[in-house]
Amino acid sequence: MRNDPLIPVPKIPPVYEPLPSQTQRASELPIESMPLEQLAELIAWALKQETEEDFQKALEKLDEFGRLPKSVTLYETVDPLGRYDSEKRTITIDRDKVGRLVVDMKSKGQDISGGNLEEVVKIHEGKHALHHLAQDSSKHNRIWDEFSHTPSYLLEILAQLFTYHQVQINPTLKTTFLELEKRQPTAYGLWRYFKYVPEEGLYWMIRDDPLRIEKVLKRIGFDLPPEAISKQGIGKIAGEIYDDREGKIDGGTLPDIVSKRHPYPAVCYPGKPGNACFQTAFFFSLTARRYANPDKGHLNFRQMLGCLARHMKGKCGRTTKQVVILSDNWDADTYDEWNPIIDEFRDTAIFHVCLIAGGDHYWFRI
Repeated sequence: MRNDPLIPVPKIPPVYEPLPSQTQRASELPIESMPLEQLAELIAWALKQETEEDFQKALEKLDEFGRLPKSVTLYETVDPLGRYDSEKRTITIDRDKVGRLVVDMKSKGQDISGGNLEEVVKIHEGKHALHHLAQDSSKHNRIWDEFSHTPSYLLEILAQLFTYHQVQINPTLKTTFLELEKRQPTAYGLWRYFKYVPEEGLYWMIRDDPLRIEKVLKRIGFDLPPEAISKQGIGKIAGEIYDDREGKIDGGTLPDIVSKRHPYPAVCYPGKPGNACFQTAFFFSLTARRYANPDKGHLNFRQMLGCLARHMKGKCGRTTKQVVILSDNWDADTYDEWNPIIDEFRDTAIFHVCLIAGGDHYWFRI
């Protein structure tokens, strides 16, 4: 364990250049007794902590500076001026909406041109494309496979922050960006809380393990949509299972393994009986030879899908929004047989699969 203390809290200058006036709709989300700039410095410091223990201590430091005056929801929706389609890999700009917004802004005394507004929208959507298609450093050079299933407020933090850094060298585009932000939902102003976090570091944090970002936002008073699934955390669960060469893991210990890697309450099959329903449910099918003893309580693929079907059709089906299947086997015929039941819930839940094989794990959606 490290013996050195937390990375020191940054020295905060006593005076800051005031931020542009913002509306409560988007960016003006003041923390009681704490300037937004100072909070952004503190958040950047907290996210630098290397160990989970130090990060938790940093979160406690945030508590000393108060919370949002009231919980601010990130469930708001917006009719966008542009859109990046990650499936087709195309960017669309709605010029009619851009034109109408320019007319409205000018009627309120804002000197905004349609060309500049369209350029800001193009840059913003281009950042979404860049973030989706950036390759990781693995031997497979994977793009961000889970991009379209990542909570939109996290994607907007990245797109807005990267856009801001690009347009701030152009005073006209910067002014357009800030004026547009005033009219956007809360999520489009979140970048201000992370403006002192290095861009690339924030990108990989959100892409690989967004739970730290969620914890920070919850700590200062945001009401978040359903929790994100950490691919990194699930990968560690898969690694722990693969490394269990002696088959010590049984159905009763799987919930303990999940709780170490997934920081939210979750249902686990097989697991300890209970009547509670949570947003996330884990389903395990482990059939390797070391798990063959029936006393270990493991499920084969058919039994596991049966548990999934009963869970989703029961009282918890309305609550569960994330389903995670971890398996060391895949029975295509059984999956085809049960797939119609899974189809019934695709509009209300996301189904993730982590297949453990050959000393590695493979992540995909069904």
